[in-house]
Formats: sequence, structure tokens, C-alpha cells
Amino acid sequence: MPGIDWSLSRDTTTERVIGRLKELIGERKFGPGDKLPPERELCSLLGVSRPILREALQALAALRLVRIRQGDGVYVTSLKTDLLLEPLRFVLRLDPTAIEQLYRARQVIEVGITELAASSMTPEAERRLEEILAESEAQVEDPKAFSRTDIELHETIARLVTNPFLTVVIESLNELSRAGREFTCTVPGVTPRALEEHRRIVAALKARDGRAAGRAMKEHLENVLAAWQSAREGAVGGQGAKEGESG
Repeated sequence: MPGIDWSLSRDTTTERVIGRLKELIGERKFGPGDKLPPERELCSLLGVSRPILREALQALAALRLVRIRQGDGVYVTSLKTDLLLEPLRFVLRLDPTAIEQLYRARQVIEVGITELAASSMTPEAERRLEEILAESEAQVEDPKAFSRTDIELHETIARLVTNPFLTVVIESLNELSRAGREFTCTVPGVTPRALEEHRRIVAALKARDGRAAGRAMKEHLENVLAAWQSAREGAVGGQGAKEGESG
């Protein structure tokens, strides 16, 4: 195909085919919904065998970058963030320690974002944050609804910084942590405490005090992580007790 460099390094392994196709998709040589060239043509363009190409395409399908339609061809997916995060969600389900690392990543990123957001507060932002707090107060007894509103508050704060990259990062972290949030919100006392912590964060933002807002966010995220760890230990301990009883 004209205008596209299909060349690979001398070591034409499956990994390098995957890498080249990812580059072409990332460079938007093939955009969302586009159909890739037929298998035979791809093999010729990339200089690889069909088994190597098929293995590479299966890997890209697992990453949700392409969709293989039997008898039709290979298409680039929508490339929407939610779709691309699915493999990471699977990792989080397999490895509970990954969830802890996810929470720690939030601590590193969100504290700084909250500090920056204080200088970008507007009357409209104040009103929206107060509305979210009111919604949260009405949802304290509904863990799932509370966790959704919790995500909205954090994303509203992130958008105040008006940095598209940071916004995408926060939205991605929030999407990955959705299940963990819902689980943590079921722990007695967590939602009322989180609401009070949210109020302190918003109060500091309204006062345009970035340092205080950052400290409040740091304390909030540390408490959330501690609640998740406690809930997980309780769940694991309870499962062990059940297994012991059944034995």
C-alpha cells in the first residue's frame, strides 16, 4: 500500500509484527473501524509467514486493538479507552496486589492534580462540586451509586486542570478502579467518611488553597487504600474460614 512503511527489522518474530502493526494503528494509518489488508497481502508486505501473522493478529485481538471477523477480515476496533482497558481489568482480577499498586498510582497523580486545580476554580466549578457532594450525601447507603458519584467528583477536579493528557489518565485509572471502589464502599462506615473527606477537599479548593486541597486528597486516598486492604483481608479470611469448616 502506498505511503506506508511495512518494513520490519531483520528479526521478523511475532513480537516485531505485533509492534509494527501497533505502530501503524497508533499513527492512524489505520483508524477505528478500518479494515486491514487481506492476510496474504499482509504477509507479503511484512515479509512473514501466515502462522506468524495469525499469531500476531490474535495477540492484537486480545489487546482489543483489532477484531477478527471470520470470513470477512480483520478490522481496527473503536479504540475507545474503555475497550482498551479491558485486558488490564483482567490483570487486576488475577492479581490483587495490582489493585493496591493502582491505588498508589492514584495517590501520586491525584494529589498533584488537586493542588493544581485550586488555582483553576470558577463559580461554575464550585457549584458543580457542591451538587456532587449533595448527590453523594443522598447515596451514602447505596455503595454502587456512591462509587459512581465518587468517580464523577474526582474527574471533575481533574478537568479543572485543563490538561487533556491528565484527564485521560485519571479517567483510565477511575475506570480500572471502578470494581475496587464499589467493593470498598460496601465496608461499613466507608461512605460517610469518604463524604466528609470529599467535603474537606472541596472546601480547600473553594478557598483556592492548593496545598490544603492536596493534603486532603492524600489523606482521603490513603484512607481508601486502607479500607480496601482491610476489606480484602476480611474477605480472604472469611473464605479461609469457610474452607476450614467445609473440611
